[in-house]
Amino acid sequence: MSFVQYDHEGLTGALQEHFAKNPDNLADAWDPAEEPRRLDEILQAEQELADRVHGGRLLAFRRESRTGQDGPTPEMYRVALGEAERVRAHRPDLRPCETEFEWGMWNGKLSALRWILGEEWDSLHP
Repeated sequence: MSFVQYDHEGLTGALQEHFAKNPDNLADAWDPAEEPRRLDEILQAEQELADRVHGGRLLAFRRESRTGQDGPTPEMYRVALGEAERVRAHRPDLRPCETEFEWGMWNGKLSALRWILGEEWDSLHP
C-alpha cells in the first residue's frame, strides 16, 4: 500500500495546478481554510468501517446458517462464530445496520477510504 501525503501548501499547489485552466472553479471545489484529514484519522475511520462491514457480514452469515441458506460446513460456522466474538470483543459499540441504505453507506465509505489509502475501488475485504 502506498501513501501520498501532502502538507497544506502541497495540497493547495496540486489543486491549483489541476484547476489551472479555470481557477475560479477551485474556490467552488475546495476551501483551503479546511484542513485535510490526517492519516491517523483516515486509518481510524477505515478500521471502524471495516469492523462494521465485517461484523455485519458475520451476522448475516449466522442468520443464513440458521435458516438453512447457503449450507455452511460446521467448520465454516465455527470459524465465523469465533470471528464474530473477536469483532464484538474488539468493538463492543458496533451494532448491526438497520436498513439496506445504511449497509450501502458503510460499504461505500469503506471503499472510498481504502481508495484514498491506495487500494482499488470496491476493495471490501475483511
